[in-house]
Amino acid sequence: LFVHPTGYYIFLLIFLIPVYAYLKIAGYPIIALKKAAAVSWVHMADQFPNFATGIYIYARTLSAVAGALTVYLIYRMGKELYDTKTGLFSAASLAVCMGFIGVNHLAHYMPLLNLFVVLTLFLCMRALSEKPAIKSERVLFFAFLCGGFAASVNMNGHLLLMTLATTFIFFHLKTSTLPKALKSLLKCGTIYFM
Repeated sequence: LFVHPTGYYIFLLIFLIPVYAYLKIAGYPIIALKKAAAVSWVHMADQFPNFATGIYIYARTLSAVAGALTVYLIYRMGKELYDTKTGLFSAASLAVCMGFIGVNHLAHYMPLLNLFVVLTLFLCMRALSEKPAIKSERVLFFAFLCGGFAASVNMNGHLLLMTLATTFIFFHLKTSTLPKALKSLLKCGTIYFM
């Protein structure tokens, strides 16, 4: 039975390619590592403790970076919606929240999901901006792309469809004709479900 890998596993795969390349170059016993990992993580960690520790710290670092980017996006949202003080207060409040810290210090899919959800909301906000330099259909497409990434990381990401649909409607409400809006809807749907 083939199980489609989630976005988190694809994310890890991409970021672990340099680790694999380094291990190959360094002459690490990858075949023995693979056999030990086929038994269980505990068995592999017992056989190769330095590798297990290093790879777990690397995965935890990726989660921490995703959490830091989420805090930055919250700052940017607060700054653009209100002012710099609001952005700083919002980002600081999130950064010291124990639930947020608890999720972001482990190798887990939630930091990546949080990042894509906040990035989708940020791009939706930008797509509806009053500034003509920011408001563009390209920003709307990127919002749908990030929403699709969030949905591929976890099924809860599909809840963003309500936000994306509302953004789409308000984006095309006054400026588009029906054929142009339908063409854009087809593009957005394809990007989201890609």
